[in-house]
Amino acid sequence: NACELSTKLQVLTLESTDLNRILHALKCEYGYVLPALDDVRLCSIEEVASNSIVVPQTDHYRRLNQKTIEQYLKTKYSFPYCVCLKTNGQYRLIDGYHRLSAAQQSNKSLIPIIVLE
Repeated sequence: NACELSTKLQVLTLESTDLNRILHALKCEYGYVLPALDDVRLCSIEEVASNSIVVPQTDHYRRLNQKTIEQYLKTKYSFPYCVCLKTNGQYRLIDGYHRLSAAQQSNKSLIPIIVLE
């Protein structure tokens, strides 16, 4: 619904911090925010090795839509590829399964990601 999207985008622009905007966008997309993100206080953009990102839902990762991945492979992507939660020095994938897969398939060694801590 266009009105619903317009309202969500307006609320997104009213959020006071980048972290709040990211959490709001995740809630809009999924309908909730993972409890693991309740204590997140910082966000940043980092370049990390694409193969160093931990994929928590490996079954979901194996069943990704290949056409969507192919679209990302054809696109010069200049935004962060995914959102990760950093804990104990590891990056756990939260959002961006298709984009991460495309980066790995195209052998991108370093990719920019949004890091939540």
